[in-house]
Amino acid sequence: MLRTGSSRCIAFCRDKAECSLLGEVFTQICLRYFGVDAWSERVTEELSDIQRCAALRRFADEHVELRFSTSWEGDFKYEERSQKKTLKLLTSVRILDEAVDIPECDSVFYANLPTSKCSDRALARTVQRLCRALRVHDSKPARVASAFLWTGLQDDNVLDVLAMLKDLDPSFSSKLRVCSTDYDFMTQASALSCEQIALETFKERYQVAAIRIDTLALTEWRVQCLCTMWPALLPKIGEAPRIVPEHLRCDGAPLTFHGRLFLNACKANWLPSCPTRVQLSSNQKGCIEQLPWWPAIMHKWCGTSAADKVRWLCHMLPEQRPKSNGRHVVPPGLLPVGCLSTYFNPYIFLRQVSGNWCGWMKEKEKTFIFLSSELMKEIEALPWFPACKTYWENQVSVEVQVKLLCQMWPEHTPRGNVKCVVPVELLPPGRHSMSISGSHFMRKLMRKFSRVSPNLRRQVEALPWFPVWKLASQKRHDNYLGTVAEKVHWMCHMWPEQRPKQGDKRLVPPEIAPRRMAASFDGGLFLRNIAPNWCDWVKTDTTTSLTPDLIARAEALPWFPDFLRNRRKRWEVKSRTQQVSGNIVYQGTVAEKVHWMCHMWPEQRPKRSKRCLVRACSKWRGSIL
Repeated sequence: MLRTGSSRCIAFCRDKAECSLLGEVFTQICLRYFGVDAWSERVTEELSDIQRCAALRRFADEHVELRFSTSWEGDFKYEERSQKKTLKLLTSVRILDEAVDIPECDSVFYANLPTSKCSDRALARTVQRLCRALRVHDSKPARVASAFLWTGLQDDNVLDVLAMLKDLDPSFSSKLRVCSTDYDFMTQASALSCEQIALETFKERYQVAAIRIDTLALTEWRVQCLCTMWPALLPKIGEAPRIVPEHLRCDGAPLTFHGRLFLNACKANWLPSCPTRVQLSSNQKGCIEQLPWWPAIMHKWCGTSAADKVRWLCHMLPEQRPKSNGRHVVPPGLLPVGCLSTYFNPYIFLRQVSGNWCGWMKEKEKTFIFLSSELMKEIEALPWFPACKTYWENQVSVEVQVKLLCQMWPEHTPRGNVKCVVPVELLPPGRHSMSISGSHFMRKLMRKFSRVSPNLRRQVEALPWFPVWKLASQKRHDNYLGTVAEKVHWMCHMWPEQRPKQGDKRLVPPEIAPRRMAASFDGGLFLRNIAPNWCDWVKTDTTTSLTPDLIARAEALPWFPDFLRNRRKRWEVKSRTQQVSGNIVYQGTVAEKVHWMCHMWPEQRPKRSKRCLVRACSKWRGSIL
């Protein structure tokens, strides 16, 4: 009712006991979990005509006595409230099916649906009950009634009801909605996309779409919409359906089209291991394969199965925990049928499946992947997984971080990436110690600020320093940073013959900047960050990983071999140093050590614990203690 804006609902139940139970539970849930005033009453044959009229009048009146309590067993109190702030539920079995006029009713709820063995009269009674919410009322001239069906997608009883509604209203498939019961997160993009996917699955399972063209013509129409509405960009996962252009509309076809769902339904035409849902002809397949984003979607399809990724994770990293931004080439023996080559990032995959062990992380990862119990046991058998699970459990949700941000920095802007220790009185339950970096958290929060709940946004926006911080952040982001591939292209274009120096930041020429946006680029710093790609044992947290294509492009630069040779010498020197009493001591090669011994002890044997200074000279390298 909160999702649809309904305020007066009539519920049709099986018997009188179910009427009483439904009314009681409805009132308690509204008061306890949603903070909404609720009113409910039962109308059965036990009531006299005067009592029935009084109940209907209270259901329609603007002011009504409400009963409410703060606990399930508490005493009820009575108070008069305005109907605009009250949800009303009138329960009945059959007495309200006909011969009653309640124009204030705007929705009905079916506690049970007629089965396939019921007569046509039982199915017609369902429509008759729906008409209770269709009466014309002066306050609502454009009346839209809502019919609530509490049923799962696997419940076959809904089939006959929807089939009958389709016959009465050919366009009713566009009026179906799947409403989540998680009211607190209903405005988030992930919840809306899940509801849209569930609705499309619901329609395809029962074939309830009212289509006036045959199946082959519909498939051809969908292929035409896909090629016309997404000519250059790949349809995104979770993207809302787009409105079909005027020149593509036809009688009986939907007014909206979801490109990614149609692509996923056609996957079996290229990957035989996937279930067949939509069969395409050779001409239709050719039209889709000519689109510029087709190689990208094929690359995503190959290896998208969760079972394949779990198998890759256990085979490729049996003893070592995956590192950040580490992509691996999948061995040919592990590739699925129809896939020639693909990459796998185990670090990102672990983040996507972390919600299977820590429930609150489902909202943190918008690309959450559900795992079965068998797949979860395979991952839990890895020796490094307990440490990974402990790390997840030590993390806190966005709500807790926002609370700590408002309490620790109420007036001053958090600066730097220094982590501050959380005071003991502010620690979340079950935590003995914790540190948080306010500026780092704010940067991560602004990337997904539009997806957090309105309550959290209001808390952050109420901070006195937030407007100034947001303005400075927008100024910093006006300078386009570029992707890794774009930075490699800039480096090859701006320094074709001479190695860039760190700190020499230059403006990117407009002809190579994306969308001709203003961008500055420090080629020397970027070169330093990508250099460890040629020596894995010197990789750090600031290392920028490159694909094989980008590595080959960087190696084609004329100055790159000399740079890599000098860099490797520095790495070898650094690897042979150690820290002694705060000073760096050079270890030296075997040949250097022989030369030092002959030069420093020419006449007497050196003692075991005797350490002498090696003087630096032009021929032999050395460092001062």
